[in-house]
Amino acid sequence: MMRPFFAAAALGGVVSCSSSSFSGPPPNVAGDYSVDVTDGSNGCQFANWTQGSTATGIPVTVTQNATSVGVTVDGLVGSLLKLGIGTNVFTGSLSGDRATMTAAGSVAGTQGNCAYTTNATIDATFNGDTMQGTLTYTRMTNGNPDCAGITGCQTIQQFSGARPPSSE
Repeated sequence: MMRPFFAAAALGGVVSCSSSSFSGPPPNVAGDYSVDVTDGSNGCQFANWTQGSTATGIPVTVTQNATSVGVTVDGLVGSLLKLGIGTNVFTGSLSGDRATMTAAGSVAGTQGNCAYTTNATIDATFNGDTMQGTLTYTRMTNGNPDCAGITGCQTIQQFSGARPPSSE
């Protein structure tokens, strides 16, 4: 049973509402988080996907350089991500307390004459030592008519996580 991103789990969740206007330096979001994930809708028709299925305690490392952020999914789930989409590393930017990070997939798949890879995007909101958000998988296709069932599809996971209290 192998799913793309967090295999049996992933970053994802309903992004909380918060202020999007920040002044001053960006918040410090770097650290080692323990993340819990819930599988949502399966628009891309991933095999062995069960909506509502959960996984807990996924180790995730968030790095930060000013407003540039990255996420590395560690452990077994990180290894399964590498097998499923081709990477366990997401990169992007932080604006206030919100970050968007993308992992460009490199594992090729086919469906008839359709060729595709799977990309994943994390939309996260940080609040102190916690984060929550969604992980959205999409298929990048060659545009062949056999791709009709997966063109524009989205498979979604919700996540929440925490890191040990920071010294800030």
